[in-house]
Amino acid sequence: MFFLVKTTPGRERAVAESIMYRAIAEKIPIQSLMSPDDLRGYVIVECQTSYPVDLVIQDVKNARGRLAGVLSEEETIKYFSEKPTIETLAVGDIVEVKSGVFKRMKAKILEMDTTRNEVTIELQEGATPFPITLSADFVKFLNKSKEPEQTGK
Repeated sequence: MFFLVKTTPGRERAVAESIMYRAIAEKIPIQSLMSPDDLRGYVIVECQTSYPVDLVIQDVKNARGRLAGVLSEEETIKYFSEKPTIETLAVGDIVEVKSGVFKRMKAKILEMDTTRNEVTIELQEGATPFPITLSADFVKFLNKSKEPEQTGK
């Protein structure tokens, strides 16, 4: 069975590591732990019953408690499958370049080519704007564009 443990947002991995180390040290029967990036503020714990989960999260810093109920396998499977980056992006989104010369620079998506898995971006931090085409795997989504959309009159 899968249980959700509520955590302080941003501290999911630290809580998962603390739970893992405590379960090993005290020989608490926990089968697996998962802290997916998509599930902010929660850690998924696999265990036979809820009692070991309650036991292992006691006094763990940033663990806020176990949510009542059990997650179904269908709900947990969606965190195991990896979605292509380009499916989560749209024209106008603000992204961050993850590697290369422009690493850590913010950019706006101008065009997308889903068949080739490429995006054309325009750096926001550059002195002169010019389009750059790179693989969608080299960008990380930050947020939607803050500019209001143009409406035709």
